[in-house]
Amino acid sequence: MGRPARTFLPLLEIYLQRIGAFCGVELSWVRPFGGDEALARRRDAEAMLSRVREGEFLYVADERGLSYTSEGFAEEIGALRRRGCPVAFGVGGPSGLELEVFSRLGGRCRVLSLSSMTLQHEVALLVLMEQVYRAFAILEGLPYHRGGGDGVGRLR
Repeated sequence: MGRPARTFLPLLEIYLQRIGAFCGVELSWVRPFGGDEALARRRDAEAMLSRVREGEFLYVADERGLSYTSEGFAEEIGALRRRGCPVAFGVGGPSGLELEVFSRLGGRCRVLSLSSMTLQHEVALLVLMEQVYRAFAILEGLPYHRGGGDGVGRLR
């Protein structure tokens, strides 16, 4: 949703190039609607849905979605690729998205949580792109993904 701030573009370009080594990839922006938040969420979701091509599987980033490990996400992406199913990803704008709109895709949509915390939409897009690249790295056995660790973060 919406073109990212100029400061994010070089970071997004890095992951765009990395993902492009594995498959065709493109980024497109949908201008977010303003005004009433509930109406904006619905219109933004409708605009995103209109960009989904026939046969594509859509992952929509939202904190209310399913949580994945990087390995689990990679497995799912790998299964879709083996079936020849193109995949699209969507991140909502500042108002979020009305998730019920995506039920029209039937089983071709999954709501994905990048964090149980709310992320600013540009940060969410960057995290999503990194995880998509990580999924390909896992599938290809590249050393980028090391996995493991105790999963405990500490503030100092």
